[in-house]
Amino acid sequence: MKKSLIIFSFILFLFPSFCSAQNKDSLWAIYNNKSQADTTRLIALYSLANSYLDNNPYTSIVFAQLELQLAEKTNQPKYKGKALNLIGVLHKNKGLYPSALDYFLKALNIFESIKDNRGRGNCYANIGNVYYEQTQFTKALLYYKKSLKARQDAGDKNRIASSYGDLGNVYSGMADFETALKYHNIALKIRQEMGDKQGEGYCYNNIGVVYKNKADYNNALQNYFKCLDALRQVDDKKGVTYCYNNIGNTYIDLKNYKLALLYCDSSLQTVKPLGDINAERTAYQNLAQVYVKTGKYKEAYEYQTKFKELTDSIFNEENSKQLGDMKTSFEVERAETELNAKADKQEAILLEEEKRQQIIIYASITLLLIVLIFSFFLYKRVKATNKQKQTIEHLFKEVHHRVKNNLQVIASLLNLQKAYINDTKILDIFQDCQNRVYAMATIHEKLYEQHALSNISFNDYIKNLITQLIETYKLKFNVKYNLEVDIDSFDLDTLIPIGLLTNEIISNSLKYAFSETDENPAITFKLLKTPQPNSFTMLIGDNGKGSQVGLDDHHTSFGMELIKILTAQLHGTIKQLPGKGTMYQINFHIPK
Repeated sequence: MKKSLIIFSFILFLFPSFCSAQNKDSLWAIYNNKSQADTTRLIALYSLANSYLDNNPYTSIVFAQLELQLAEKTNQPKYKGKALNLIGVLHKNKGLYPSALDYFLKALNIFESIKDNRGRGNCYANIGNVYYEQTQFTKALLYYKKSLKARQDAGDKNRIASSYGDLGNVYSGMADFETALKYHNIALKIRQEMGDKQGEGYCYNNIGVVYKNKADYNNALQNYFKCLDALRQVDDKKGVTYCYNNIGNTYIDLKNYKLALLYCDSSLQTVKPLGDINAERTAYQNLAQVYVKTGKYKEAYEYQTKFKELTDSIFNEENSKQLGDMKTSFEVERAETELNAKADKQEAILLEEEKRQQIIIYASITLLLIVLIFSFFLYKRVKATNKQKQTIEHLFKEVHHRVKNNLQVIASLLNLQKAYINDTKILDIFQDCQNRVYAMATIHEKLYEQHALSNISFNDYIKNLITQLIETYKLKFNVKYNLEVDIDSFDLDTLIPIGLLTNEIISNSLKYAFSETDENPAITFKLLKTPQPNSFTMLIGDNGKGSQVGLDDHHTSFGMELIKILTAQLHGTIKQLPGKGTMYQINFHIPK
């Protein structure tokens, strides 16, 4: 739900209830008061779980598990279904889709058995969200329509409006923008009839997103500003931060980086006092993107580092402190040890999987950034000392030699570490990192070996890179490659992003595109000049089964984000072409 068109939470925005610390204390006291009715205690637990849903998911799951246990003990199927549904949402938010679906289906069975249409509608919507986030739009559409029907049967006007918004989102994802606008406008009309200013603001935002996807930036901005006005009226500061981000991203597309920076920074300044770590992480990530677009890589690195630090704080601090702090604040009774232990076990499973992958991914990102920055600044420093040709050539050779050696050392260290890893996912991450390192090392090796130190034969480099990648993945069948290059050479500033782009896209093809039964599997690489001076079109892809993940989809991988950053570094644009297989077209310009 939080990702990077910088649509973020608005696309599938929930309408959470916020609790102050005092209210949380009161709710906990209600739950601990055994003289209270069971339903009252269950409502208190459900409210507590919801209050922690966004910022402290591990605490949220504890309260949801307590609710589940109490509902089972007191034979309250409605609240058992609500607890299961909420636990499913927490799994979905962590990207654990199979287990999320399992919880949603269990909850759905309960709500169907007790003929609870509101509960059915919520479960169908959440199942639709799982498929939407995985870009399985046909399945998402099926469950969103079921959700709308159930909510209409329940006469739940608020959630009926949410369902129309969900339908608008999925049609937008399918690029059926007119149908998307139709459903979003129905949702908007319902919110206006209800006098729901906050919901009205969210509808304006979603309409803006559709226009942005259509590249109709004026209409997008008009709706974003309407969203901003509505949310300010109800003092929804968190919503305002997301709206600032969307406005900032639209100005990025318009190449108005001054206004983009203004709104993204406004988002950060607004969110800091709220203590919303996820929203603050998003603001840092967006500012990093603005600085990447403007070529200010030092600032981009600083904000990306802050994003990483906040991400690390979530994974490290929550696990070690949240449950302990909760026990201290609320004075949890010893009689509930068994219930909390079960919740702790579930939390540990969620955390261990994520923490292990996060450590590896962030270590890899940091390593690559260090190498790129080191290479970049060494090259620029040598380039700036353009005084004596012989001295320059000697320095260039020394730089390329040292960078090549350093990259080979890093590749060797990654290879050594792989020998001690059994997890296939982590092995794949290490292999991807090695391939990226080799893509850069090959450039420096070629530059060191020849006399023309600023340029190398582009055709030879790409041919060697593709051949090396095919050999690395050791497929059980032959993969051919079609190569068409319309230029002799590039300088280092252009070669590195092109090499890394080629590595990312072709690696994905070799890992996912083909099977042993495919006929004539092939990789395509074309780089052609365009009529405009210093402008080029690059086509990279395969004739395989096709990718299910789009460039603007939620939950994209690090590799996909790297592709976008490298395209921006080339001052280019990227799009995925229709047809068989997966083919990307990258248009870029090299400034003089």
